[in-house]
Amino acid sequence: MQTRVHALKEKTKDELMKQGFNLQSIELQVFYNLRYQGTDTAIMTTAPSGNTADYSTIFVENYQREFGFTLIRPIIVDDIRVRGIGKAAGLKSMLIAASRHNGCPPAHSYTETYFQGGWQKTGVYMLAE
Repeated sequence: MQTRVHALKEKTKDELMKQGFNLQSIELQVFYNLRYQGTDTAIMTTAPSGNTADYSTIFVENYQREFGFTLIRPIIVDDIRVRGIGKAAGLKSMLIAASRHNGCPPAHSYTETYFQGGWQKTGVYMLAE
């Protein structure tokens, strides 16, 4: 099973790196969809970040919390999922030149936008203008 997890982690890292994320900005989370043998209810189980606790122990704790009891049966792994998170660099400040217009500049175009009060005609403004 660890071989499969390793392969999924590598595939996830490769995909994020193709999108421009460097290795230091990638975070991976492993999820096991676990259930007791003979039952239909699987629970997605993950260890807290940085915790290498036994997934079966976490599953039993989650099962007890969800259903109020546990079973003495083998635990089945239905599937494994790896979530990859690519963290982008922080936002950078950008200076914007003062408007050449007094008050509100003219809209570049208009579009319909839904707000709490319903559809509203909304101006679209170009940052460069």
